[in-house]
Amino acid sequence: MSMKGEFNVTDWQEVTEQELENGEKLNKASVTLTYTGSLEGNSFVVYAMHYANDGNATFVGLENISGKYQGESCSITLKHDGEFAAGKATSDFVVIGSTTHPKLVNQRGQFESLEGGKSAYSLG
Repeated sequence: MSMKGEFNVTDWQEVTEQELENGEKLNKASVTLTYTGSLEGNSFVVYAMHYANDGNATFVGLENISGKYQGESCSITLKHDGEFAAGKATSDFVVIGSTTHPKLVNQRGQFESLEGGKSAYSLG
């Protein structure tokens, strides 16, 4: 099973939790997204981020997507492990839960940011 499509950031609320002496910082972001393609719907994700003093970042996150997959209601939860470098975000993720599609659990995917607040995703 293979899923592909795009998502668009509809809201991004980010706060600095701790500033470190060397110019690095720890941030937290609460983000809402809209999915199109194989998955149609909305999601909420929380990212914990470490920004290096050059502005690049590594992040982890938990995301819940609610919507439609293959015409059926779908709810899946992803665990992200990603980075932001040279103006582009990328993440590898794994499905860690689904109340509607348990066969998706442990499926792996990735996303890569595009221009205009959009990103391309693939799963499976």
